[in-house]
Amino acid sequence: MSEIRARFHYDHPRPGVATDMVLFKARQGEVHVLMIERGENPHKGKLALPGGFLRPDEDLDTCVLRELAEETGVTHVTPYHFANFSTPGRDERWVVSAAYFALLPHDAEPVVQPGSDAATAGWYSLEEARARKLAFDHARILEAAVTAVGARLDDPVIAKAVLGMMPPAFTLSDVQRIHEQFRGEALDRGNFRRKLKIMQLMDLIERTGETQRTDETGKGPRHRPAEYYRLRKKPASLPRPQRARP
Repeated sequence: MSEIRARFHYDHPRPGVATDMVLFKARQGEVHVLMIERGENPHKGKLALPGGFLRPDEDLDTCVLRELAEETGVTHVTPYHFANFSTPGRDERWVVSAAYFALLPHDAEPVVQPGSDAATAGWYSLEEARARKLAFDHARILEAAVTAVGARLDDPVIAKAVLGMMPPAFTLSDVQRIHEQFRGEALDRGNFRRKLKIMQLMDLIERTGETQRTDETGKGPRHRPAEYYRLRKKPASLPRPQRARP
């Protein structure tokens, strides 16, 4: 570090560079986000997104994964960069942040352990996180991350990752609710299911043979009970195109 400072010196001031991670998971039909409580100033005691400063020997992707692991103990996620935040005054220390989101598979379920400068770490529903006063401009980063995921749900890679967030048994309505929370709007049931077929996402799941036989009151449903699905262990291969006969 000292050698780098000695070699590169500029008269004009430069901002610090940092990364922030917005890690989402689905819990009981609701989108949740991983937050930490800052253990140091500035903004000590406030909720914040996991993140920290870029080191001279790493790139941004490495930085965001290292900071996530150091502050929460969570590893092995796929980060997606979605925006940079550089509004003057966003951080008293003059910091530019590269923001990432990641979608945690349901079967991952990592043990969250606060570390580094995080006093606590835990999962908060979007409603809970939005109701709290977050450190820096992290409320803005959180909303931008939700919007970014919603805008990319037409990408089969992201849509498949959302399917991976679902519990072992789920209905198509459960999947639709998660999509709606990211998109910020209600979706038409028929159009949504047609889109799942068009995107070939239905090939990634299979029926469990179980249905929602009763509602919360214990009485039978008035309509046809919804079927439960699960992810295929080995997704069905797509049919090969037939060769035209001569």
